[in-house]
Amino acid sequence: EDSGAIGIGGIMGGVSTSVDESTTDILLEVALFNPERIAKTGQRLQINSDARTRFERGIDIGALALDERGICDFIIELAGGKAGKVNFVGTAPAAPKPIAYNAEQVNALGGTAIPAARMIEILTALGFKPTATQATPPTWRHDINGPADIAEEVLRIVGYDAIPLASLPKPAAISKPALDSAQARSATIRRALAARGLHETYSWGFCSAAQAQAFGGQPEALELLNPISAELSVMRPNILPHLLDALKANAARGMADVALFELGAIFVDVSPQGQRSVAAGVRTGLKHGHHWNGAPKADAFDVKADALAALEAAGMDASKTQISRTVPAWYHPGRSGAVALGPKNTLAVFGELHPAILKQLGVDFPVLAFEVYLDTIPASKTVKRKALNTSDFQSVTRDFAFVVDEKTAAADLVKTVNAAEKSLLRDVTIFDVYTGKNVAEGKKSIALTATLQADDRTLTDAEIESVAQAIIASAMKIGAVLR
Repeated sequence: EDSGAIGIGGIMGGVSTSVDESTTDILLEVALFNPERIAKTGQRLQINSDARTRFERGIDIGALALDERGICDFIIELAGGKAGKVNFVGTAPAAPKPIAYNAEQVNALGGTAIPAARMIEILTALGFKPTATQATPPTWRHDINGPADIAEEVLRIVGYDAIPLASLPKPAAISKPALDSAQARSATIRRALAARGLHETYSWGFCSAAQAQAFGGQPEALELLNPISAELSVMRPNILPHLLDALKANAARGMADVALFELGAIFVDVSPQGQRSVAAGVRTGLKHGHHWNGAPKADAFDVKADALAALEAAGMDASKTQISRTVPAWYHPGRSGAVALGPKNTLAVFGELHPAILKQLGVDFPVLAFEVYLDTIPASKTVKRKALNTSDFQSVTRDFAFVVDEKTAAADLVKTVNAAEKSLLRDVTIFDVYTGKNVAEGKKSIALTATLQADDRTLTDAEIESVAQAIIASAMKIGAVLR
């Protein structure tokens, strides 16, 4: 009692109770410590001892009495003396419980065909008490808890190399991608519009009754019975009202040159098809901000390019579309257009918003806008992008100026010229449209640049001249005359 602490149970003994040459009385302790408590105490005290290592991993609970008798006999044999009586303190742990198993289960887990008799033989040699339906683990195996552990014991003795090879079953079909085609297309469109300098916004799927009325109105069925606020009382028929609100908020803070876009849903009726996906955007002010080299303002051609970029990102070949003047009432009739695929399928609209609509919504500056109707875009048949194919041979450009009727669309002329030659004609672009002196009244001059290139050779003058004549002949089909 007067010696103070004599050790840390299960981890470290004290010097005052240690054995040396003069020791005559020995108190023999054969103990079983809780592994979790030993581990936590050893970690807290940062003591790594042989005793801690053994007790925190668990010892043979069935050999404690045998250990005590064996140690006593060993001491008496070597040093003489007499053993006193044995005192038991605490409660001995329960013996291991039998674990149910069967040969079919073991073979199913391991992919083997081991006979039941062989399993019993292996388990017996490892200290188990097995039958055909259950096995009792030995007292020193604290890691055996279920049928899978029984199977592991059998398999490691048989040898894992004895397990026959088997191929995994092949899937019946290609696994479904994480994103469906519509989701992947939306992500591509977002990247394309962001690359053109537009900032993405997120807004409510509701708007005010006044905003809905300005963009075509909404049926009574799409009015909310319990709206969040009066400004969010109707399911929105268009994304542009929210984008206009964002423009007004930016203008109030001195940001006059802004380009925004949003991908989201609009609602036209209560049917399942009444919810439609749209990519909409707005531009106002200067295209690139103030600059010493000029500061051009955004115009209808910029939002047209935005709409075409979105269509191209969705897998649409813009060269196969047509430009029409049929636009909704909220666009300026003389400064807007639509992108169509055939006479009935409108893919997008673009242009300057109608001044009356802007005034009605409290916007006192011009706004350019575009809307791309994603649900009307045909599904792309392209599985993957085509490999980039470039030529090592120099390209050649030739300029042409054609006089056409004033009502002839420039896009029609470009499409006609593009069809003149398939192998060498790589690109046709417009660089000038002119009316005035030296051009007859009711006519206009459209100047084009044609790019010619071959993959395997440098073009000869004869080949270039042949393509040029084909271009002129093709343009004449729609009444164009070379200036």
